[in-house]
Amino acid sequence: MEKNTFIILSVFVLAASSCFLCGQATQEQVVVVSASKLPKTVEKTGSSVSLVEGTVISTRGDSDIVSAMEYIPGVHIGRNGGIGRTSAVYLRGANPEHVKVFVNGQEINDPLGFGRGAELSGFSAMNIERIEIIKGAQSSLYGSDAMAGVINILTKKGGEKQTSLFAEGGSYGTYRYSAATAGGDKKFGYNVDYNWFETKGFSMADEKDGNTEDDGFRSGTLSLRINGIVDVMEYDVYSRYADEEADLDGSSHGKLEDTFNDIQKKTSIYGQGKIAFELFDSFWRPEARAAVTVHKRDYYNENSRSAYDSEVNEAEWQNTIRWEENHVSVAGTAFRTEKGESWSSGTYTSKFENKSADTASIYLEDNISIGDSFAGSGCVRVDEHDIAGHSSTWRIAPVLKTEKGFALRASYGTGFKAPSLYQLYSPYGNEKLKSEKSRSTDAGIEYSSENGKFTASAVYFYDQYDSLIDFEYQTWKYTNIAESISKGYELSSKINLSDTDFILLSFTRVESEDGAGKQLKRRPKNRAVVEKEIHSLAIGSSPCRQDNAFENAGCGIL
Repeated sequence: MEKNTFIILSVFVLAASSCFLCGQATQEQVVVVSASKLPKTVEKTGSSVSLVEGTVISTRGDSDIVSAMEYIPGVHIGRNGGIGRTSAVYLRGANPEHVKVFVNGQEINDPLGFGRGAELSGFSAMNIERIEIIKGAQSSLYGSDAMAGVINILTKKGGEKQTSLFAEGGSYGTYRYSAATAGGDKKFGYNVDYNWFETKGFSMADEKDGNTEDDGFRSGTLSLRINGIVDVMEYDVYSRYADEEADLDGSSHGKLEDTFNDIQKKTSIYGQGKIAFELFDSFWRPEARAAVTVHKRDYYNENSRSAYDSEVNEAEWQNTIRWEENHVSVAGTAFRTEKGESWSSGTYTSKFENKSADTASIYLEDNISIGDSFAGSGCVRVDEHDIAGHSSTWRIAPVLKTEKGFALRASYGTGFKAPSLYQLYSPYGNEKLKSEKSRSTDAGIEYSSENGKFTASAVYFYDQYDSLIDFEYQTWKYTNIAESISKGYELSSKINLSDTDFILLSFTRVESEDGAGKQLKRRPKNRAVVEKEIHSLAIGSSPCRQDNAFENAGCGIL
């Protein structure tokens, strides 16, 4: 293991030392909207930020969001099969439910999931502007669930007139269609997108055991975004409807089998509206946001059926005060209600009556900068969950730049995760559960050549998780009994050959252990990625190895 690690580090250093001859602009000037309550460029951000641009997604031909994030340092995707099957996003070794996921700033975690995680397996990668991944505890910005970081999926806005049609087909009866149109002007822009994906697939169960049933997947998505600026008013409205159906294999005697024609259906509905005003020469920017998210999951076969229905309602009021150009404060309050119900019939019967939980929050963030050499932000937040009680979180994130092209970034933050409705009220629930807690630290150095042709970075991180909720077999109840630690480092270098062409090398080392010092499963310790994008050609690879501690979950281990 150590020998492999040394070899990869040597290759990384050699590649980095020979890359000063190539390149183009870096992502430093990209304005990100997720690392702070205030949109700011990456160079002004102390947080560890990774971006996946929509142009890269299109060139690579990624069909879903999880595929688009596979090359990001510190991100590992665990799949239970092909597209449409459950996929888990492990961010720096943390549990998937400790990552909060947004679409255009709207939370999409399912409150009736076992741990209230987000399910992205069938989320189409079409019509995506950018994916922002912010690592480290972000609860002081976004409240519950953001213990390990956040992912914000940004879709394309309207305004620029364009229409696109897309179709492709392949083996196993696989087809993908997409149609999108956008237009308008500064005052009123629109973007409408529809896409369909289907595959007959093949049996995930071993055909040697007589399993020949194809495990297909079908997904349709319709989305609409309307945005504009009228005088001092800015508005943004987004809605999305997605319907998915997947054929599953049953499980018997420790292996998969083609039994009972198992089907999984999922329906997701997102709706969000935002309005803001630039007042007193942009000194004060009040902003209001309201959102509704609906999740419906249905699992059935010839003998039984289970249904899970949930809904999240959000409202937020935010005020941005621009004291000076280099000093901006943001203060706000938010209210959130989650509710859900479920039932099962047939072989196993149970009923989960309609339950709900409310959270009220207030937050304050301050952002300062000194010329082009220093920028920093600090944030505090208080959340009151009507069952789990009070949680206070805070965070600081400074960045220092030098004239030689180097930048030093660091952040420290605390996080929390309130228990999910399932953990509170299911037959195994426990209404005495408390919120999970986390502390995260990262620090790194980044270099960018003067002409922007080459960048390299090294980041060390240490994350600690306490009072984790786990299932206790002695009582058959969920209890705050677990803890874990994730630590490691991320190395990356990028050669920009042109505006669109680049070569990327990265290496990630993650050590994730539970309270007893045992390695957490489904997390690769070492992962190396080489990605090359030349015009319309995209090539990517990550070495892989089967590992018992990894439960044969996929690639990316050395």
